[in-house]
Amino acid sequence: MNDSTTDKSPQSADSSADESQDAAVSREGYRSAFMMSLFLQTVALLFSALLLDGGRLLRLCVVAALVYWLVAIRVMLRSQRQSTGNGMGLIKYGFPLAVVCVLIIRAGLAALVGIVAAT
Repeated sequence: MNDSTTDKSPQSADSSADESQDAAVSREGYRSAFMMSLFLQTVALLFSALLLDGGRLLRLCVVAALVYWLVAIRVMLRSQRQSTGNGMGLIKYGFPLAVVCVLIIRAGLAALVGIVAAT
């Protein structure tokens, strides 16, 4: 009986050590993904602010940044225990995808409003 207790103890210690190591790797993965995303957002917001278009592209980038952060927080909370490659990829390179999605939605709404206004 004591042998089974001592056998389970090292296994549980090993599993808890593996879990803490996985958590550290997961935190490091999230950290690098968020740093890459912050870099991309900073560059995009800076250059869109420098354009002389009346702030149109800057507004689009700000909306895309808000959409990105809502999705990134959702992904991070959803996969809090175990990080997936898809989640990390979305966090790392999701901002350009958010910009494209906001552009498509904006163009669709502009076309819809144009059609409604014309009729």
